[in-house]
Amino acid sequence: MFLVRKKLQTIAFSLLFTACLSLSPNSSVRGKMSSNNTTGGNLGFVGFGTIAQAIATGLLTQKEHPIDKIYISRRSESKSSALAEKFSDKVVICDNSQEIADKCETLFLCV
Repeated sequence: MFLVRKKLQTIAFSLLFTACLSLSPNSSVRGKMSSNNTTGGNLGFVGFGTIAQAIATGLLTQKEHPIDKIYISRRSESKSSALAEKFSDKVVICDNSQEIADKCETLFLCV
């Protein structure tokens, strides 16, 4: 049961990510991330609760669209620290939302 659930989560995150790319007004980001599996720019999460943590984990573990960096807010210290520890080379914890917005091509508002 756990493996089926895990696979469904991965598929759901991949679909969500693809949908976000197709809605992105920045065509250079969309082209970079969807055309030929090159690296995928920076993603940001303003607000980092349970749902944002699940989405970020799914995006970091999928292999179809590699992620350069994910910038997350310090909103929920335990969740943001746990993700940063698990993916230390990909996750950056930011002190404010403006810093996240300045560094990211795609932004998730999870408030």
